[in-house]
This record gives sequence, structure tokens and C-alpha cells, in this order.
Amino acid sequence: MPSGIASWGPDALIGRTRLPDMEIAMTAHGYTLSMELPELSKEDILVRVSGGALHVSSIGFQRSFHIPAGVGAKDVKAAYKNGVLSLAVPNRGRRSGSIGKVKVE
Repeated sequence: MPSGIASWGPDALIGRTRLPDMEIAMTAHGYTLSMELPELSKEDILVRVSGGALHVSSIGFQRSFHIPAGVGAKDVKAAYKNGVLSLAVPNRGRRSGSIGKVKVE
């Protein structure tokens, strides 16, 4: 094996990316998503809405989720506390599907 390859680890050798642990739950008003991101600060996390999807990305990963029609960036609530990103996505949008960045509190 060439020198240096072992230091990348097994995931790097086969092209896998470690995705954060995540929970999705349905509520009376929509959905909640929780992601464990313990090594990040809220400034490292980008949450945005476009093309009928919610996109969450940071260093080393990106996840996308389909969201209900009409839900826009201003409808989604995001908070980061104690290494956990919490997202609240309503069943229906009030802001006609606006695209853009979601502020992480």
C-alpha cells in the first residue's frame, strides 16, 4: 500500500462520507429533524430551501430532504444548541415557497 493512504482511513478509501446521526419525527404541525453535529459551530452550518427541498450542508457532508409544497425558507425554523441542529418544517407554507438561506439561531 502506498505511504500515506492508511492515514486516510477506510471510509476515504472506498469513497464513503460519514453522515451525522439524525432523527425525523412527524408532529401535528409538520416535521422536526434533529442532527448531531458536535464538532461544528452554527456558523459552519448552511441550511437553505430551493427546488422543493431543504438542504443542510457543512464541512464534509450534505443532506437534502423533500418538503411540502409551498414551504419556503422563511417558514423553516433552525436552531443549533449543544451540538444538535434542530429544524422545524411546517406541513404548509405561508410564504409561497420562497427560496433562500434559513437563519440558524
